[in-house]
Amino acid sequence: MKINQTFKNIKRLQQIGTIFASYGFQNILNDIGLDRLIPFQHSDSNRTNRSPAVRLRMAFEELGPTFIKLGQMLSVRPDLIPSEFVLEFRKLQDQVKPIPLDAVHRQITKELDIPLDEVFASLDPDPLGAASIAQAHRATLHDGSQVVVKVRRPGIEQIIETDLSILFALANLIERYVSALAVVQPTAIVEEFASVTRFELDFIREAQNIEQFHRNFKDDPHVVIPQVHWAFTGKRVLIMGFLDGIPLRDQERLRQTGWDLKKLANVGVQTFMKMVFIDGFFHGDIHGGNILVLEEETIGLIDFGIAGRLDDRMIETSASLFISLVRRDFEGVARTYTRFGGVRSADISSVRLARDLQQVLEPLMGLSLKQINSAELLLELGNVARRHRLQLPQELLLLFKAIITLDGMGRDLDPDFDVIDAASEFARTIVIERYKPERLLVDLVGTLRDMADLGRDLPSQLQSILSRAESGGLVVDARLRDPILLNRVTQESWRITSAILTVGGVIGLGLVSNHDHFGLAGVLALALFLTGSSGLTWTFLKGKGKP
Repeated sequence: MKINQTFKNIKRLQQIGTIFASYGFQNILNDIGLDRLIPFQHSDSNRTNRSPAVRLRMAFEELGPTFIKLGQMLSVRPDLIPSEFVLEFRKLQDQVKPIPLDAVHRQITKELDIPLDEVFASLDPDPLGAASIAQAHRATLHDGSQVVVKVRRPGIEQIIETDLSILFALANLIERYVSALAVVQPTAIVEEFASVTRFELDFIREAQNIEQFHRNFKDDPHVVIPQVHWAFTGKRVLIMGFLDGIPLRDQERLRQTGWDLKKLANVGVQTFMKMVFIDGFFHGDIHGGNILVLEEETIGLIDFGIAGRLDDRMIETSASLFISLVRRDFEGVARTYTRFGGVRSADISSVRLARDLQQVLEPLMGLSLKQINSAELLLELGNVARRHRLQLPQELLLLFKAIITLDGMGRDLDPDFDVIDAASEFARTIVIERYKPERLLVDLVGTLRDMADLGRDLPSQLQSILSRAESGGLVVDARLRDPILLNRVTQESWRITSAILTVGGVIGLGLVSNHDHFGLAGVLALALFLTGSSGLTWTFLKGKGKP
């Protein structure tokens, strides 16, 4: 089985390399030593006469579902990649052929281990939608319940796992040998992507998300969450209640209803802000297709494969960010960015960060949201984070993406819609709650408990450190962290090692040539071996496919 998988990986890697080469990325293949594994490299002039961002987006489209989803994830990471790539990756769409109906039937029967006619009274053969991971059909259960059946695409898990294993290997090689790209931490990106994608593949987890949203909104008359039918739900099949409504993206139909669209916009933004600032659990793929308008002031939500989770600290930090933006407190925004970015304040210049943020935000202050391009604002904030090497958490980027989407949808319904104002109102509530006397007392008790624990443990920990130092067991981590400097030092190490091996070979030749029983043929053979071995050693030290 392992040999089989290895063969599949190699074939897929060759396919990936060939496609990347055809779009003009041979230099990267050469740098990471894959040029020998992929012998048929040629660029296509019809593909290479575009910008690198366009070429990479086109390559991802050709490579299929895993790479399309990777690009979609990167499209909300302006803190990691340049804005021109972000804009291109936003064009990536799942454009796949529907699963044949007989394959849908087989997948349902295999997962539920129940004959199809025992599950459904009827199943609509035409899909409601088809994407790279799953396909949805409308159906009726025997009790008369109208449901949506979400079926995972057969074989997609194996395809994605093969691509993920290759992506991990490529990310590792890029970090080691392409210093210009190492700073974006490719391995960390792939780890994050793998986690999100594997979560999406498991419909049990999506069903659990639905249940959590159902609990959070069970008392809200303006929001409907579909009910999961657990008896007919597994990892590959999810059955939930059908919501009959108008997709929010269908603006023409909404206007024909005669409903008050301003009220509708308010319901949408209030719903989302409750998710963020009250529940700490929000829909991670909010858009006009996943919001259904059921009545004038009632919406339904669908498609819960991606959800963002915020702990108390992140909720409070997000609230502080919105309040600082409204107050034009750029130093406050800088402090919030630093906390989000997971670095110590000493590692960056808060003054320079505040100045850069001010340059981005100052021209926008005083403008209405109608005058602000929120997508460009997000890109600029991401560029600032990247310049200061701040890697923002995925939850914050999901939140930014959702707010941008809400901004566009809200303005379509109400020209005076202001999502920042709505967010800041919720944020003020959070901050007021944070500084209530009873909350401060709880925090104080927690702090005193932590200080008591520290006071009790510190003497023994110091004694342990001193004992290790006296015995020579104290190790100081002095590893280089800068990838560019590390690459330079590694290159010099290779040169020195190669020189030592070459000199050793020459000395060895001199010694053996004086040996009476060695002979001229032995000398020549040893010379060839030593000359070749220095090149091979260079190859193994570099870990690449070429000396």
